[in-house]
Amino acid sequence: MSPIPPRSRPRHFTALSAALLGASVLTTPAAAQRVLTPGPDAVTLPRGAFRVETGGELTLQRDRWNAGQLEGLGGALTGTPLDATRLTLLAPIEGLVRGLGVEDFRASLGPTRLDVRQRIFASALGLEYGVTSRITLGVRATLVRTRPEALFRARPDSTATLGLNPLRLGSGVAAANATAVGRFSTAATQLEERRTTCTANPAAFPECALILAEAARVASIASTAASFASGLGSLYGTAAGAGRRYVPLIGSAAESLLVARADSLRAAFSRYGITGIPSSGALPAGAEIGLTGEELDRLVRDSTDGFGARPLSAGALTAIGDVHVSAKVLLIDRVPQRFERGARGLRQSVLIDYRVGTGTVDDPDALFDIGTGTGTAALTVRSLTDVVLGDRFWTTVALGATTGGAAVARSLRVPAPDGTDLVDAGRTLTVQVTPGRLLDATIAPRWQLGDYLMIGALWQWSRSDGDRHAVPEIGLPGGVDAERLDRWSAREAQRVGLSLTYSTLAARRRLTIAGTAWELSYTHLQSIASPQGLVPKAYEDRLLLRAYPRFRAR
Repeated sequence: MSPIPPRSRPRHFTALSAALLGASVLTTPAAAQRVLTPGPDAVTLPRGAFRVETGGELTLQRDRWNAGQLEGLGGALTGTPLDATRLTLLAPIEGLVRGLGVEDFRASLGPTRLDVRQRIFASALGLEYGVTSRITLGVRATLVRTRPEALFRARPDSTATLGLNPLRLGSGVAAANATAVGRFSTAATQLEERRTTCTANPAAFPECALILAEAARVASIASTAASFASGLGSLYGTAAGAGRRYVPLIGSAAESLLVARADSLRAAFSRYGITGIPSSGALPAGAEIGLTGEELDRLVRDSTDGFGARPLSAGALTAIGDVHVSAKVLLIDRVPQRFERGARGLRQSVLIDYRVGTGTVDDPDALFDIGTGTGTAALTVRSLTDVVLGDRFWTTVALGATTGGAAVARSLRVPAPDGTDLVDAGRTLTVQVTPGRLLDATIAPRWQLGDYLMIGALWQWSRSDGDRHAVPEIGLPGGVDAERLDRWSAREAQRVGLSLTYSTLAARRRLTIAGTAWELSYTHLQSIASPQGLVPKAYEDRLLLRAYPRFRAR
């Protein structure tokens, strides 16, 4: 769940948010000696020059890092049993069964397997303008389509202790359950009445002497049987729609212990002449089948006793992402004209980027929803330093910091202290979220292959301090764990990339060809490590086309 999750999930810097942040870095104006690449750089456009860019980005996510350990995106529902720590509706069932005398009972529907794949398609449009030779203004927006794909399967085995209550499957079960439960409550009433009668007339029944001699034990047995009957009724149900959805499986260790408890009560009542409880099989109807695929699908969607999520195959979303408005200011320029062969030197700029929170955040009612942006405004300041070492090689070092921004109200699913990142619908609350600070660093070397081609590489590190979540004081089963939300949103990650660019800038500069100069770049990026937080392992491919209608302007 996107407790996200999340989504965030709870994940407020979602996988798409990370991609958009990366896009703001990777698609800033590129500086080469004669070919520009889609990496960060310190070059500003000439005065009066425009640069228009458009392109597409495809991101695929199948795995994630969870506190440094790589697992599938559905890791919280894969392999380990689906128990009360993963599905809180099982906690009351666990308590009921333990209250019936099975003290070490652990409610479990058995292990499941959840395979998830997330796709993110983004179409970008950007415009930059050289106000002066040292100041370039830009704006960039994206149209984002997100699409999660999931396959959820049940894998019942010996760890399963619960199955679907047969009372939910057909008629006649409720009446049979009522009869079974009624035997214990009737026996308790009969024993109390017999004790009262014996007190008034010690010769009324052959067992009166024993009943009177063991009056305290008689009272305890009657009370225990009444409590046992009440617990059985709450667990199995005695009317249509009553009882819990899941009950102990027939033949399971838990049912065997419940049968033994019922036999113990039968023997105790028989001692005092009460014989209405049959030997063995005196319980209401247990579950005949474990968790099925159909029931698992219902469990995902049901908000009453399930995760209350949209169907796993219905999470596609198309919307505008966050919009970025930027200004790049050239501070130091000790590099000759970049089109001159053999240029060497140092260039440094500062980039100020304002993120407009136009994106859509992830939905807590979808287990693996992907938003189209952060939905919050933020300011980024980034230092860009170009180190030009010669005609064939140069690199850029970028260091940035993003402010957290003001607190916003978000609908999130709040985990219990012993819960996981998949939280059911009953734990949805409106939470005040204060975004955390984000730091990032990038090293982007380039190798010049000639006037037309360049190969680029990139290493990027980012770390988020984590958002702060102010959870309202409200009673939820098991309590709440706001600090878990903070930990999930704190993250650190690294990724690398390679790019290939074809450019006509140098040729256009020398007037060997006429018309608008342009560049076509392909970039592949992928995550390689994350020691902290819930961070998707993303594979991203970008195709970027940039045109310079007035490249020769001054």
